[in-house]
Amino acid sequence: MLREVKAMLWRASAVSLGAALPLVLVGRMVMTVLLALGIILGVLATKGESIRATVRLLLDSWLVLLILAFLGAMLASSSLGVVPAVSFDKWLQIDGIILASGFLFFVLREMPGAYVDKMMKALAVATYAMAALAVLDALTGYERLAIALHDADKISSAYRLNFFSSVLVVVLPLVWSRLLVKAREFEPFAVRILWPAVGFGMFALVVSGGRAGWVAAAISFTMFWFLVARFHQVVLHARHWLGAALWGVLAFVGYGFANGWQFMMARVGLVEEGGRGALSGRLDIWTQVITWIPENWLMGIGPMGYRYVPGALDAHPHSWLLQMLLEVGVVGTLLFTAVAGVVWLRLWALSRAGIYGVGALCSLTAFLIAGLANTSIFNAWWLAFLPVISLIGWRVAWAPKDGRRKGRSSRVLKRSSLLSGGHGA
Repeated sequence: MLREVKAMLWRASAVSLGAALPLVLVGRMVMTVLLALGIILGVLATKGESIRATVRLLLDSWLVLLILAFLGAMLASSSLGVVPAVSFDKWLQIDGIILASGFLFFVLREMPGAYVDKMMKALAVATYAMAALAVLDALTGYERLAIALHDADKISSAYRLNFFSSVLVVVLPLVWSRLLVKAREFEPFAVRILWPAVGFGMFALVVSGGRAGWVAAAISFTMFWFLVARFHQVVLHARHWLGAALWGVLAFVGYGFANGWQFMMARVGLVEEGGRGALSGRLDIWTQVITWIPENWLMGIGPMGYRYVPGALDAHPHSWLLQMLLEVGVVGTLLFTAVAGVVWLRLWALSRAGIYGVGALCSLTAFLIAGLANTSIFNAWWLAFLPVISLIGWRVAWAPKDGRRKGRSSRVLKRSSLLSGGHGA
C-alpha cells in the first residue's frame, strides 16, 4: 500500500473515532456510523497484518474470558426470561458491540502514535463544539436548533439535554488530559485555553441539566484533579478553585434562567418537579425493582424484561446495577462487575504512569457512576461508551511512549496492558 494512502486512511480513522462519541448529540446514528467508519478505515490501513497476533492475544486474556462468560450468562437469562425473543434480540445486539470492540482494539493497537494524537485532537474539538451547541440550545431555546438536535417529542421538553450531561462527564476527563499534556509541553494554544476550557466544560455539563451527570461530575472531576496533583505534580492555586466555583454558580444561574428558578431549585433539591415524583420518579421505580429482584435472583428475567412485567412503571430501571440484578441476576451482575473492575484496576495502574491514564480512569469512573441513575445499560448507544472510552483511554495512555519514535510511521503496540496486565509496549 502506498505510504500516502495508508497515512490518509489512518488520519480518517483517527478523526472518525475521536469525533464519534460527542457527536451523539446530533444523532445516535451519527455516532454509530463514525465509529464503524473509523474501525473499517483503521483495518484497511493495517491491511490485516497483525490480526492473527491480536486474536491470540485476545484468546489468552482473562478479561476476554470474563466477557465471554458474561455473554453466556446473558444468553441463559434470555432463554429463561419473561420475553425470550426480545431478550435474545438484545443479546445479539450486545454481541455485535463486543465484536466491534474487538476490531476497535485491533485498530487502536496498530494505530501509530502520531494519529493517536490526531484522534485526541478530534475528540477535544468535537466535545467543545457539541458543548457549545448544547449551551445555545439550553439558553436560547431556538426552535430550529432544537429540531435539528432532538426528536419531535423532545423539542420543547426541559429534559431534552439531560443525557448530554452524562456524555460530557465521560469524555471531558480525556479531553482535559490532552489539554494538560499539551500545556505542559508549552504549546501556546493549550496554555491559553486550558482553564477557560475546563470552566466552559463544567458550565455546559450543568446547563444540560442531567442530575446523573452532575453527581458523576462532582465525584469524577474531583478525583481527576486530585490524582493529577498527587501523581503528576499539577498544582492548583486558589484562583483555580475560585474560578471553578464561579463557573459552577454561573452554570446554575444559566440553568435557572433557561428553565425557570422554581424548576431549577426542584432539580437541585432532588424533589418532585412537574408531577414526576422525587428524582423524576426514579425512587418509585427503584423501590419496585428491589422488591422484584428476589423472585428471580440467580439468572434474572432476561435483558430488557422489566418493561414486560405487568405493573412496570417505566421501560427500564434507570440504574445499571438494579437493571443487571433484575434482568441478568446475581450471576450476570457479578461477571459484569468483574469485567468493569478488572479494566478499572488496569487503568488505575496507567494513571500512575501518566496524565492520560488519569483521564482514562476518571472517564470510566464517570460512566459507572452516571449509569447508576441513567438510561438502560442495554441501550446500545450508551453501552458502546464503555468499551470505546476504555480502549481509547488505554491506547492514549501509551502515547507518551510513542513520542520517542515520532519519526516512525508504523509505531505498533505489540502487547496490551489492558488485556494482560503488563506494562511494556
